[in-house]
Amino acid sequence: MNKLSEKIRKYCAIGITTAMLSAGIAVTTPSTAFAASQGAQEMYRLYNPNSGEHFYTASEKERDNLDYQGWRYEGIGWIAPIKSNTPVYRLYNANAGDHHYTMNAGERDSLVRSGWRYEGIGWYSDDSKSVPLYRQYNPHARAGAHNYTTSASERDSLIRSGWRNESVGWYGLRATTSQINALKKAKSYLSFSAFSYKELIGQLEYNKFSTADATWAVDRCGANWNEQAVKKAKSYLSFSAFSYNELVEQLEYNKFTHEQAVYGVNQTKTNWNEQAVKKAQSYLKYMSFSRDELIEQLEYNQFTHEQAVYGVDHSGANW
Repeated sequence: MNKLSEKIRKYCAIGITTAMLSAGIAVTTPSTAFAASQGAQEMYRLYNPNSGEHFYTASEKERDNLDYQGWRYEGIGWIAPIKSNTPVYRLYNANAGDHHYTMNAGERDSLVRSGWRYEGIGWYSDDSKSVPLYRQYNPHARAGAHNYTTSASERDSLIRSGWRNESVGWYGLRATTSQINALKKAKSYLSFSAFSYKELIGQLEYNKFSTADATWAVDRCGANWNEQAVKKAKSYLSFSAFSYNELVEQLEYNKFTHEQAVYGVNQTKTNWNEQAVKKAQSYLKYMSFSRDELIEQLEYNQFTHEQAVYGVDHSGANW
């Protein structure tokens, strides 16, 4: 390694780290550990004071739209798995203006035959049956005839008021307040930046979540880590030039596995000759080079000899 190349490498590393810090992203050390995401989502509960109906949805857009229309947002009702073997079906009665939810396919089909509109799978029930969603029925209500809650005290209060106990509607995941907040934070980060599995856990730990809660959240954030690698690679290419191997190494530094890093770089469909041109031009913007010295520098950045020569010859320099 020549001294100039070592100096430039350090300079580039500092620049990338500074950019990450300025975005509020914690910089952590490399690791190749990996875990698959199981997937969890918050289920929002709303109340219509005019009809008495409670409504449940995983959609923030649907939640916000109903809130805007006058429904009362009552917070997170429970945490649902993104996918399981037990779907919860959603139906709508246009005459009564009422929704119904059930994991019983027979009940679904019976309501459809009675004129209810099937609206598809609303969410999924936890196959481990961790947290029951108690179901109650008000035989005197036209709309909002059913209520679903994780609260045994709410269930018992409604039963004392004349509601009929209908046992359990479905099941949610067990989660603490800290785990729910960690999941929110993880999804918030993923909404504006790309992370590897271990990098996101490290970021949540940087935000003072325990390792256990951070891991729980990242395991359930629903991220596709291959796609995260693609986004991260494209992000780097949007502000700097890289060779193929250099970009793979950068993603590995961000704690993507080698396989994820290779996938991410391959999916960018990058022209590496053009990257060599951009890299050469970026060096010439701040320093003076001879032609052979600049070719050597690009080779140090892991461009092939052919790519390095192409980059230097197309850099626009007058030697």
